[in-house]
Amino acid sequence: MGYSLSMSDANISRLAAQGDSSSQFALGLRYFEGKSIPRDLSQAAYWFKKAAERGHARAQYNLGTFYGTGQGVAKDPSLAFYWYKKAAEQGSYSAQYNVGASYNEGFGVAKDRAQAIWWFRKSAEQGCADAQFNLGQGYYHGDGLKSDYAQAVFWWRKAADQGDAAAQYHMGFCHLNGHGASKDEIEAYAYFNLASVHNEKARQTLQVLHDHFSPSVRLRAQQRTRQLRREIDTVIKAKKVR
Repeated sequence: MGYSLSMSDANISRLAAQGDSSSQFALGLRYFEGKSIPRDLSQAAYWFKKAAERGHARAQYNLGTFYGTGQGVAKDPSLAFYWYKKAAEQGSYSAQYNVGASYNEGFGVAKDRAQAIWWFRKSAEQGCADAQFNLGQGYYHGDGLKSDYAQAVFWWRKAADQGDAAAQYHMGFCHLNGHGASKDEIEAYAYFNLASVHNEKARQTLQVLHDHFSPSVRLRAQQRTRQLRREIDTVIKAKKVR
């Protein structure tokens, strides 16, 4: 049986063929998602490229992802980097993070830690949790940056507030050891508790603290965990609204 486009899809297809970049992106997204038309990654890539060539930032980012993973096109790290950078230069924080990661790993471009840090910072300042975590790593370990525990905690806290389990673990570690943050076993317990859902190291450390605490201290630590979880939920909800 042949497939008929709905009227809205037909209009989008017509506008895309006429060169409208927003419609080209929308058509690429429909082919990628396969919700209203049959899924076709090569067609998704085709229309994302059409929109990307006209300067559509989200299309540029998606096309970079396609080249980076080999979806709908032959995998090509250099083209992935090219399109990520195009989107990054237009302010896409996801693309900025991927440009930083590309420089960090030498994916499609020569390794350059200084450039990686520069792009991670650009992305982190816009709220990308992965970039915030990586910037924290740089400050903590003195990798590409002057070692600064307080700055590491600053960026890890921002990522932790968005639910990043690795950042939550590192916040727990810093509070446990007094690295750039107050030495506070209850605060450490709360962060390890939140991270423990996805982080094995956090689960192990949490158990040690749990066994070490008296019942009254354990109760206070569990109360702080619930309070911290509410604070994080508020941050995440506020970000979704923006």
